[in-house]
Amino acid sequence: MADEKAKVIDKTENKIDSVKSDVPQYKVTADSIKENLMLLPKRTAKAFDSLDNVKSAFALPITMSGLSKDDREALNMAFDSAGGFSTIYESLTQHAYDLGQYPITSFVGYGVLQQIAQQGLIRACVQTVSDDISRKWIKLTGCDDADKLEQLTNLLKDYHIKDLFHKAVTTTGYMGGAFIFVDTGEDDTTL
Repeated sequence: MADEKAKVIDKTENKIDSVKSDVPQYKVTADSIKENLMLLPKRTAKAFDSLDNVKSAFALPITMSGLSKDDREALNMAFDSAGGFSTIYESLTQHAYDLGQYPITSFVGYGVLQQIAQQGLIRACVQTVSDDISRKWIKLTGCDDADKLEQLTNLLKDYHIKDLFHKAVTTTGYMGGAFIFVDTGEDDTTL
């Protein structure tokens, strides 16, 4: 076990020198990881706490693999001996540092969010939620005057309010929030 920890410490002290930029590169070491794990939620920190936890979090799944327990363990050992789990461990922590999400999460910026929004799986997830929210639209009720109710219903269609809400929910999924501004044409801003 001590030899395994020594290997992790030796591997995590290597700095990535292939990236040349003005952005400061943070050196990820075993000590900095342990020190900053206290700032993460317990569930997240537990996966990064040790190489053994990384192995259990990223091992082959028990279900739907079609492998026996012995075969699955043999494949996990082969993956581990090739350096797979330590690579996952180092990669996740380094990427978290590079994106400014480690040790504490922060806003990555609209440029990053735009790039994430271009990924098909992300788009499918966000669009599914938007479609589900606006699929069954509202029905206006509670007015005794049928003409006013019909007029309001037609205005909702004329101004494409359903599409506007769909777009707002989609934007919220991609960018983290959206506002719908109702321009009443009023120039006086005092209440």
